Parts: sequence; C-alpha cells; structure tokens
Amino acid sequence: MRHHHHKGNKDKNITSLPQVPKNQIADSNSEEYEFAKELNAEYEFEKKPGFDTTGVRRKDEDEE
Repeated sequence: MRHHHHKGNKDKNITSLPQVPKNQIADSNSEEYEFAKELNAEYEFEKKPGFDTTGVRRKDEDEE
C-alpha cells in the first residue's frame, strides 16, 4: 500500500515578498494620522445608521 506524499504549498509569495521594516511603517502611519486629524477638523461625515458614509460636509457650512 502506498502512502500519498503531500506536496508543499506552491504559493511562492510567502517566501519571496520582502518584509517592511517596522520603523518605515510607523513613519507612514504617523503621517496618515496627522492628515486624518486635519480632515476631521475641516469636514464632517454624514452617516445613516447601518450604512457606510453617505456624504461629506464642511464644518464651516453650518456657521453660515
């Protein structure tokens, strides 16, 4: 009786894709965080319960 020899995973991406150093990830995330804070200060996202964001409104439009 023969035993079935299991062949390994043929997905070569696991072994060939380079890893990003943690210090580069932290720099890009901090820039994105600062940008997100600026957007949050200027815009308000309109959202209905149970749905994704449906619109964007400038916060200074409410003052007019």
